[in-house]
Amino acid sequence: MLRTLDLERERKFWTSEDVFPDPDFPLHVLFADPQPPLPLHAHVDFMELTFVYRGKAVHRVEEETYLIRAGDVFVIRGARRHGFEEIQDLYLVNVVFDERRFLKPFHELRQLPHFHVLFHLEPQFRQRHRFESRLVLDPRELAYAMSIVETIHKELIQRSLGFSAIVTGLFLQLVGFCCRCYRKEQHPLTQSLIDMGTVLYHIDKHYDEQIEINQLVALSRMPYRTFMRSFKEITGFSPTQYIIRLRLEKACHLLSTTTLPVTEIAFHVGFDDSNYFARQFHNVIGLSPSHYRNTHKHPPELLLRPQNQLPEKDDA
Repeated sequence: MLRTLDLERERKFWTSEDVFPDPDFPLHVLFADPQPPLPLHAHVDFMELTFVYRGKAVHRVEEETYLIRAGDVFVIRGARRHGFEEIQDLYLVNVVFDERRFLKPFHELRQLPHFHVLFHLEPQFRQRHRFESRLVLDPRELAYAMSIVETIHKELIQRSLGFSAIVTGLFLQLVGFCCRCYRKEQHPLTQSLIDMGTVLYHIDKHYDEQIEINQLVALSRMPYRTFMRSFKEITGFSPTQYIIRLRLEKACHLLSTTTLPVTEIAFHVGFDDSNYFARQFHNVIGLSPSHYRNTHKHPPELLLRPQNQLPEKDDA
């Protein structure tokens, strides 16, 4: 298993086959020691958590450019092209992973406001914020994060019995640590993302209760129209659509994993009318809840927005 990135041939698109030596365990650590100039390229089916631990460079994302330096941490997701230019002694490490395998199953992560900031909000608002809302680690924090990354890399190389469970735990520790570090950021643009992350945290925590839009607006500390526009830009859905889909996602999980009656599941996930639940379920899933239970064992990902999907017109 190579420690460095394989840059012997240029690629316009990097796929999981390019970055994961083991297709059955789609998480890998790729070091650039140092990072050479890298032409614009896009990712097809994986996410990248990048740590800059030495030097600086210009990070080009499509037509935009941002200066990166030691301590910067950022996520690359979606099919936007990016590369590195004007490199000055740049050393970085990319933790590449399949979001469906290593983030989606751990629902408690979505209950961390700073998780939403790191993995969803900052990448979405990077161009608008000119990279000013990124996470920056101080030298002690960076050293600790790199120690976790090095341990992950060691486990991936040695592949001793139980390595997959250990690597998964270490990766979650790394993600949790980065989320905690985001709490100290005080840049106004960063704070605006944290406020929106607080909204998503509130929804994820209280999805089975009555959620008022005005309550979400208050948590965001934005004007109503700004909040509605920003929420749809971030998630691809209006707040009402997002809440319904989150409830349906939870319902799909219960239908697949329990024998609870459909009506009880409807009430459990926040619907106070089982007929309304059934209609919404059919509209989104395309099946009745009972038919779904008989034919599906793996819940769908209703909130995983397609990469580069443009927001729909707001109908809220």
